[in-house]
Amino acid sequence: MAAILQGIRVIDWGMWYVGPGAAALLADMGADVIHVEQRGLGDQMRGLHTIIGTPQMLPGGRQVTFEYGNRNKRGISLDMSKAEGREVIYRLVAKSDIFLTNFRESSARALGLGYEDLKKHNPQILYLSASCFGPKGPDSGLPGLDMVAAARSGLMMISGDEDVEELKPGEPVLPPIGVADEMGAVMLAFAALGGIIARDRLGISQEVHVSQLGAMSKLLGFLINQNLLLGVSALRQKRTEARNPLYNLYRCRDGKWLALGLLREKEWGPFCQAVGLEHLEEDPRFATPAQRAQHCRGLIAILDQTFLNRNRDGWIGQLRAADLMFAPVNSLADLKDDPQMIANEYITTMDHPSLGKINFPGFPVHFSQTPMTLRSPAPEYGQHNMEVLTDVCGYAAEEVARLYEIGVL
Repeated sequence: MAAILQGIRVIDWGMWYVGPGAAALLADMGADVIHVEQRGLGDQMRGLHTIIGTPQMLPGGRQVTFEYGNRNKRGISLDMSKAEGREVIYRLVAKSDIFLTNFRESSARALGLGYEDLKKHNPQILYLSASCFGPKGPDSGLPGLDMVAAARSGLMMISGDEDVEELKPGEPVLPPIGVADEMGAVMLAFAALGGIIARDRLGISQEVHVSQLGAMSKLLGFLINQNLLLGVSALRQKRTEARNPLYNLYRCRDGKWLALGLLREKEWGPFCQAVGLEHLEEDPRFATPAQRAQHCRGLIAILDQTFLNRNRDGWIGQLRAADLMFAPVNSLADLKDDPQMIANEYITTMDHPSLGKINFPGFPVHFSQTPMTLRSPAPEYGQHNMEVLTDVCGYAAEEVARLYEIGVL
């Protein structure tokens, strides 16, 4: 079956996650992605043993996030500080569609790998670059990673539940690690698709820039727009004081949690019937959204006691039968057994050459005729040097051997 990006070649000169993560999405759609690592240094993600105290290493010296961000790719190691190394890149560029990097612009230019440099070797190259703060402004050249982009975006000041005793009013909350990295990767892949369409339909070659800060502004766009147009900021919601008690979290008898997502007035009656609280349907304290907001503490207390009367699976059956919007509150460990995650291949399996058959994150988009696929694990360091240089760049085997001898490969 055809792949949507079949025939598109991507040079992925990236490190850590944003650049490689974007290239992995393109590889999932069938692009031939070549991950380029600096000889003697490698992608530093390979050597990251812990993240906030969480072990990251897999058997055989493999690193879990490197595996995720570099699936479906070929990999080469190359000393780009040498003229012969840059020549390899230039030959690759001449045979490729996209050059993608999340190194700083100053580093790229210093190595002769800026947009103007590469356009000389392929006038149609789509040059994609990612930064933390964006290409303009006083902080455009500053380094940054996931944490700093999340902080600057405003996310930390709207996260958390103020019922938590340790959280003081106005105090920022650390979000889950990787949010800005993953959003940056998604937006960079989105930009790549747009750039390829512009090239093919309009004949335009261009440089495209994405930042983690810009990606986070899209993630929070709904709330940013509220602030810009209404002058209001999203408030941290205390669970016990949620203005809409039907848009809230509740613990069940077995200690598991349910999330209710009921926003429409017509759902009040069916909800009361589904949870055995028919007598509340006409209760004047709760008859309208405004009254439920006014008496939210009392209603939440009633619902807290109600949901404690039954295990979560029992409530799921009741709420599903009433066709109401809800979900179990999963932990990450729950996802591999969630039938909805499995049925939609949001979690899939792969046969890994060193790890065996493993569960692996799947695909967020379903194409009926050009499906995304998981074809190969992340490459070993320099695994495809000979293959790429001979098959793509046109080097003879003897020339490749010489590049090894002089320390380019």
